[in-house]
Amino acid sequence: MELAGIKFQFLYGEKAHSDTDLMVFIPEKSLMFLGDNVMNNRFGRMDNGTFKGNIAAIEMAMASGATVFVPGHGPTGDIAVPQAFQRYLSILREEVAKYLDEGLSDFEMKPKVVEALAEFKDWVDFNAEVGRHISVAYLEVEAEMF
Repeated sequence: MELAGIKFQFLYGEKAHSDTDLMVFIPEKSLMFLGDNVMNNRFGRMDNGTFKGNIAAIEMAMASGATVFVPGHGPTGDIAVPQAFQRYLSILREEVAKYLDEGLSDFEMKPKVVEALAEFKDWVDFNAEVGRHISVAYLEVEAEMF
C-alpha cells in the first residue's frame, strides 16, 4: 500500500502472538513495526497465539531486509531484538517438547525449562510469565501429537 508517497508492506503471521497481529514494513526506511509478535527484554501473553506461529512470524520479519525493529513493548533496536525473542520462544518450545516426550507434566518440567532459559531471567516479568508460557507451550505441543 502507498500513502503520501510512502510504501507500506503488511505482514501477517497466522496465529502468532494472536490471530490478528500485523507487522508493518516501510522498505524506504528499512523499518519494521513488529506489534506484539516481538517484545524486547520482556514477556507477552501467549494465551491467544502459538509459539510455532510466533516463531514463523518473526522469521518473516527478519527476512524482510529491515534493519530497524520496533517491538510491541520495549526499546527499538536492530535485528538483535527479534532474534532474542525468537530464541526465547524456540528454546522454550523445544525444551517443553523434549520433556513432554519424556512424559513429564508442565509443572514437573518447569525447573528444567527455566534452567534452559537462564539467559532470559532478567527480562521484565520472567518469573510471572515463564510458568504460564510453559503451560501454553505444553498444550500446543501436546495438541500437535494428535
